[in-house]
Amino acid sequence: MAKRAHAYPQVDPGAAALVDAPVASVPRGARVGDALRLARRRQAVAVSADGRAWILRDDLARAARLGLDDLPAAMLARSVPAVESRVSEIAVRRHLASGAPVVIVRDGRRGALGAIGAVAATTFTSSSPRFPERLSAFAASRRRPRSWSAASCATRFGAPGRSPRVTWTSSWKVMGSPSRELSPAPSV
Repeated sequence: MAKRAHAYPQVDPGAAALVDAPVASVPRGARVGDALRLARRRQAVAVSADGRAWILRDDLARAARLGLDDLPAAMLARSVPAVESRVSEIAVRRHLASGAPVVIVRDGRRGALGAIGAVAATTFTSSSPRFPERLSAFAASRRRPRSWSAASCATRFGAPGRSPRVTWTSSWKVMGSPSRELSPAPSV
C-alpha cells in the first residue's frame, strides 16, 4: 500500500529498452548487393561501415531494384540520429516525431546496440496534405464489384422480385454453366 509523503522512484525506460531492430556492420568497401544480403540475413534495419553514417535496408533494397548492386553501399549512407543507451525515451520519441526513419542506440563501450524504427511516423511524412483525397479518388475510379449481390444479379439477369436463391439459379443458367445448374431452394 502506498505511504503518504513517501518518495517513490520514477520509472523511465531508457533508449536501450526501446530497441526493436538489430543493426549490422559491413566492410568499408561493401557493395549494395552484399550489404543488402547481410542486412536481410541478420534482419537489420540499418548497416554501417564506420559506425557514424548509416545505410537503411530500405535504401539498399531500392537501389538493388534499380540494378545498382555494384554501387558502393557507402554512397547511400545518410545521417540518422544516434543516442546513447541511457538517454530518455522522450528524446528518442522526439527524434522519431521530427521525421527520422530510425534512431540508432549506442552504448559507449560496445558500439551500436540496435535501432528504434519509426514505420508509423514515416508513412506519410513526405506526402502532400491532399494525398489521402487523391488516393480515395483513384481507388473509387478503379473500384470493381468483387462479387454480385442477389439484387445486382436480379437486375443484371432480368429477375426482379425473385428470392436470392432463385436469382442465383437464374444467373448460373444465363452465365452458361451447362454442366451444373443450381435448383432453387424451397421457400420457407
